[in-house]
Amino acid sequence: MLAGAALCCVGIIPFTLLVMVPTNDRLHELAAQWKGKDKEEVNETEEKEVNDLLAKWKRLNYLRAVFPLMGFCLAAFAPR
Repeated sequence: MLAGAALCCVGIIPFTLLVMVPTNDRLHELAAQWKGKDKEEVNETEEKEVNDLLAKWKRLNYLRAVFPLMGFCLAAFAPR
């Protein structure tokens, strides 16, 4: 069980790199495009994309928080 706890805690790294980084990269691209623009100059489609990406990032971040929580639970309740 302790090995499972360790895997859960370390599992946050590949999850972040494989699942979250593409979302982060796209948000950074859009932020660079918007730099120096007024809100009125921003395309509605881009604004919707940013809002959707932020909602996705929020869900993914909550999911990512489960990894160390599961690791803690496995370690806390492991037979000694």
